[in-house]
Amino acid sequence: MSDDTKKPPATLDVSLAEAMARFIQTDPGEASEALATDVQKGQARAKRHIKAARQEIEDGGRPRKGRFRL
Repeated sequence: MSDDTKKPPATLDVSLAEAMARFIQTDPGEASEALATDVQKGQARAKRHIKAARQEIEDGGRPRKGRFRL
């Protein structure tokens, strides 16, 4: 499976004070690396989607796999 299907839980069981304490202890370099990685993954996902859409347009809207039947 890909990492695209993983989603964080809707709510966290953490108090506001604990969340703020964790945020204060976060290394800015680590946070910027994580953000950059997320951006790169999003760009790669968008490029794959665009490539697939362009290929579908070139194929006339027909899927490449399987036989074409009228």
